[in-house]
Amino acid sequence: MSERPIVFFDGVCGLCRRVVRWIIRIDRQHVLDLAPLQGETAKRLLSPGYRELSTVVLWRGSEEEILVKSDAILSILSKLGWPAFVIAVLKICPRRLRDWIYQLVARYRYRLFGKHDTCERPSSEHAHRFLP
Repeated sequence: MSERPIVFFDGVCGLCRRVVRWIIRIDRQHVLDLAPLQGETAKRLLSPGYRELSTVVLWRGSEEEILVKSDAILSILSKLGWPAFVIAVLKICPRRLRDWIYQLVARYRYRLFGKHDTCERPSSEHAHRFLP
């Protein structure tokens, strides 16, 4: 099992694929591992309820901690060392508002960014970043 936080993502979502590519580009220190919600790692570590919420990005920081929606996004950004002002501005917004915006994007993401039949295979250069 990974000792790094794991970003669980919808492997068939076009938006999620773009976000994963962005994480790989930004995360030069390899502080995050990646795993599709449809994969074996998600089946082993997440309850079915979490896996069925494929419209939600999940971030798992430890055995006891599973963050979803905007809280997951904020944690991912902070792990990547994003500019503190961006994170601070987002934290100022109430969670209900952040999650409402997150759900709005999630609802229309397939229409806007497409949906694929299968999970994209990582390049051999980045395969070590992905958990099955």
